[in-house]
Amino acid sequence: DEVASSRGDVTEDHPDVLADAGARQAFCIGRIVVAQCSNLQAPIPACAKITILNDGLLPWPETASVVCVAGNDLGISCTALGPAEPGEAAELILDLLVPLAAESKIEASQSAWALIDRASGLPLGPVLLFSTLQPETELQGSSRPTAL
Repeated sequence: DEVASSRGDVTEDHPDVLADAGARQAFCIGRIVVAQCSNLQAPIPACAKITILNDGLLPWPETASVVCVAGNDLGISCTALGPAEPGEAAELILDLLVPLAAESKIEASQSAWALIDRASGLPLGPVLLFSTLQPETELQGSSRPTAL
């Protein structure tokens, strides 16, 4: 189940992830609770649809990409975003594969992707965060994902 209220700007909560990625902003793109289920054999599919605005002064190059910079890549280590002019928005759909709770053996996990120029390695935009929780973790009342 998705925890929709967790989506949005989480910049203040993740200074270490931002510093590591060279980014200025972080956004939670999703947070789900994964129950333990013994009859499932495959990862759980989850889809995150994101609109990213180029709010900079320069266009993004053809090599603009979203790259996993922390945590499990959930099946997406790198995906092309492509060019965008200043003021232009780009839509990104991430088809994620979330490990089963029984497979992960941890109460919570977080994955992070950064918007970078693949050719130069320079950051172009925000860090995107996706969290997976087991039911016991959700009951403890954390309203924002925490860096692991």
